[in-house]
Amino acid sequence: MSKTKIMIWTFALVGVVLQLGTNLGWFVDGEKQAFFDCIKTGNPCAPDSIGARQFLNDFFYTRPGSHDPRNPPIEKIVLIGIFEKLRSSDDNKVQRDFVSGQVKVHNTSGDATQNLASLDELKTWAKDNPVVRWVAWILVAISVVLQGLVLICDRKAILSQNRSETFSDQDGCVTTGTPPPLA
Repeated sequence: MSKTKIMIWTFALVGVVLQLGTNLGWFVDGEKQAFFDCIKTGNPCAPDSIGARQFLNDFFYTRPGSHDPRNPPIEKIVLIGIFEKLRSSDDNKVQRDFVSGQVKVHNTSGDATQNLASLDELKTWAKDNPVVRWVAWILVAISVVLQGLVLICDRKAILSQNRSETFSDQDGCVTTGTPPPLA
C-alpha cells in the first residue's frame, strides 16, 4: 500500500474516531458542562459565566425581540421542573436531582421568559462540541475525495500501461509486447 493511501485511510480513521468521541462525550466543552451542572441542581445561575453566555447566545438571543434595549437586564437563569429528592450519604443532606424541566431566564423586574430549552435539550447542548464535529466531518470528506482521486489516477495508469503493451501489426492482428519499429 502506498504512502498516499495510508495517509488517506489515516484521515478517515481520525475523522471517524473524532466523530465517535463527540457522540460519546469525550470532547465536552467544560464551560457548557459547568453551566449544565449548575442548572440541573435547581439553583439559579448567574448570566455572567462563559457557559451561561453561550447558552443565552444559543437559546435566548436567537428569539425575536430579545435584543430590545428596553428589556431589563437578565438577573438569573433557572430550571423549573420535576425533581426527585435524594439524600446524600454525608451529613444526611437533601439534594435535588431533576428528572425533567424547562429552562427560563428571569430579568431584574421579575419577569420570566417562555421556556427556552428542556433539560434534555440542555444536556445535548452541553455535550455538543461543534468544532470537533466539523473537523471530523472535514477529515472524512477529504479522505473520500482523495480516495476517489487515487482510484481515478490508478485506473488511468493501468489503462495507459495496457495500451503500451497492446498494438496492431500490419495485418491488423492485435498482439502484445514491444511494437516493431516503424519503417
